[in-house]
Amino acid sequence: MLTWRGTVYTRNAAGQISARSFSEKDFINKAAQDNGIDPKQLVLVYRVDARDTAVAWAANGGFVADVLQLQYIFTDVPNATDTVVVRQAILNDVNDPAHENTPLGSAFGTEKARRSADGTLLSYSFKGNFQYAIPEAATIYTGTFATGKVLKDTSGN
Repeated sequence: MLTWRGTVYTRNAAGQISARSFSEKDFINKAAQDNGIDPKQLVLVYRVDARDTAVAWAANGGFVADVLQLQYIFTDVPNATDTVVVRQAILNDVNDPAHENTPLGSAFGTEKARRSADGTLLSYSFKGNFQYAIPEAATIYTGTFATGKVLKDTSGN
């Protein structure tokens, strides 16, 4: 599961810059509203092999909605054993055709992973910071992210 916390900056009706907090719950609530699902049944996840963020069912890890992608343009600097990777990735939003091929910003973090001899993921963490903007909404987002408990997709989908 993934925490995604930060501040969003915009201009209010009085023309002043305003700042408010936001979190992964904002992504979850939007996906819940778009799909007619109780948000308490959903979580935000980072899908390691897909290199993206998604809203998933908390009960079985099944996919509900894409959020932000990190897989299109990135630079990884791994250690000699590939157990630690420093990553800079461009953020894209495939849900919005206006942003699918347009970078919104970036994420920078450190990934730590341990895999078995056959490649099975045994432990994983990825934490860092992000900054991105939605130009037509005149909003800028900045904050931190961190993976937590691993949620395996047992939905069969």
